[in-house]
Amino acid sequence: MEYLDIVDENGNPTGETVERSFAHKNGVWHRTSHVWILRKREGKIEVLLQKRADTKSFPGCYDISSAGHIKAGLNYAMSLHAIVQAHNQGFAENLYPDSATRTKVEETGGANIIFIKGNKFVTVGSPTILPSITRRSLEYVAEHYLGLEVEERDVPLTELPEFDEAGLCGTAAVISPVGKIVNGDQEICFPSGMEKMGPTIQKLYDTLTGIQMGRIEAPEGWICRID
Repeated sequence: MEYLDIVDENGNPTGETVERSFAHKNGVWHRTSHVWILRKREGKIEVLLQKRADTKSFPGCYDISSAGHIKAGLNYAMSLHAIVQAHNQGFAENLYPDSATRTKVEETGGANIIFIKGNKFVTVGSPTILPSITRRSLEYVAEHYLGLEVEERDVPLTELPEFDEAGLCGTAAVISPVGKIVNGDQEICFPSGMEKMGPTIQKLYDTLTGIQMGRIEAPEGWICRID
C-alpha cells in the first residue's frame, strides 16, 4: 500500500495523503516525492519504508516533509546525494527549508540546527523534523543551567543574519558550530563558528558533556548507573 501527498492546483501540499490507486482512479492531485510503504499487523499500521526524493516540482528544493519526524534510515540515506553535491561545492552540509513555502529553516541532512540571539536560545519548531534528543537536552541546559530564554518556533530564512551564533546538534558531535550559511548569492557570516565555537554554544557544549561525563550534576532521571 502506497500513500502519496495531496497537493492543490499550484503544487502545494495540503497536509493530507491519499492511497495511490485511489488517487489515480479518481484524478486526485498528488506528488510522488513521498512514498510510504505500510503494513498492517495485529491491528497496527507499521511504516516499512519512506522514500524522499532529491527534487520535486519546486526547482532545487530537497524534500524533508511527511516522515521527517521519524528516525528512519531513508530519512538520512535520501539526503546523501545532496550532501555529495554540497561537498563538491566546498560546503560541509545542506540546510533544508520547509517544503511548502521554502521560506523557513527546517534542519540539515543529519542534525537539527540551533541559534543564539542575545540571551535567547532559538530552535526550529516544526512537526516535519526529527525531534532530536540532543536538541531537547540542550534546550533544558540552556534554560535551567545557563538561564537563557528558550524559543522553539518558526525561523524565517530572512532572520538568519540576525543571529549571533549557530550550531548543528546531534548524538556524536553534541554541537558542531556553524560559521557561514550560503543561500544562493547571499552569504550569511556569524561572528564565530568558522574556527571555534561562540561563547554561548561553548557553554552549552561544556555543560551538556559535563553532565554526560559526570562532572556536573545531572537532572533527575538523566543518568542511570549500570553495575
